[in-house]
Amino acid sequence: MKPLFISLLALVATLSLSAATPADSLEGHVYTRPSTHFIEIFRPNYLTSGVPIDRPVSCATADIKFQVSLRANVWRNMGGKGVDCFVGYTQTSLWNIYEHSSPFYDNTYNPGIYFEKAFSRQGNTFGTLQFGYEHKSNGRDDQHSRSVNYLFATYTHLLSHGFALQGKAWFGHGYIEDTGGLEMYNRYVGYFHVAAMWASSDRRVEASVMLSPTGQFNDINLAAEVCYRIGAKHNNPYLYVQLHRGFTEAYRTCHPDITPRTMIRLGVCIRPHNTNIF
Repeated sequence: MKPLFISLLALVATLSLSAATPADSLEGHVYTRPSTHFIEIFRPNYLTSGVPIDRPVSCATADIKFQVSLRANVWRNMGGKGVDCFVGYTQTSLWNIYEHSSPFYDNTYNPGIYFEKAFSRQGNTFGTLQFGYEHKSNGRDDQHSRSVNYLFATYTHLLSHGFALQGKAWFGHGYIEDTGGLEMYNRYVGYFHVAAMWASSDRRVEASVMLSPTGQFNDINLAAEVCYRIGAKHNNPYLYVQLHRGFTEAYRTCHPDITPRTMIRLGVCIRPHNTNIF
């Protein structure tokens, strides 16, 4: 399994690099329209290794986390209205590689169809709206099944000096076999998130933080990341630090018997050239 995983990751990284194009000089340097490539990066592609900071570190609690995310641009500028349509696929995996037999703790498969509209004023982009339909599941059946389908809308507002704010809300239906369906999923993941992002003018350094209240508003899911690009070229990889606390990292954690965990991870990342979409 390990050689297959390494080969797949190398293939995706090569494809992602070939699809990258330099960023345009838009306000904030955090948004560009899709390139002329049919396939390109959607969300960040990364490979990290991490340890918990809220419990003892051991072979059972340390892990590897990786994400592969690509988009296929289907229809640009639909009807001359400036709306781009694309399909996307994101897979996020937690791998207990340090344990005996190196099992995968959880996988999340996330295909969807997306529509994106940029808003400009005097030639400067000040915001983007993305909406569509997504499916998320862990690919398992019976009592281990986790499957959610939902409509969503995300708005990202670009500020000056590379800052951006983002909000996302979702509504849908789901199936979680042993925990009571979508109500249990919403109890841990919630119904919306808010995020803040920053990128330096040359995109050398990027940082973001995302907060998502649980459905009962009695806890907060937190994700934060800092990236530093290796080299001067726009398509070079980044050194990547990721902090995550809460239930949103894996569907397996949406369960009354599992407590939230806080993980810090370090690795490498290949990033899209537009504002990060969580």
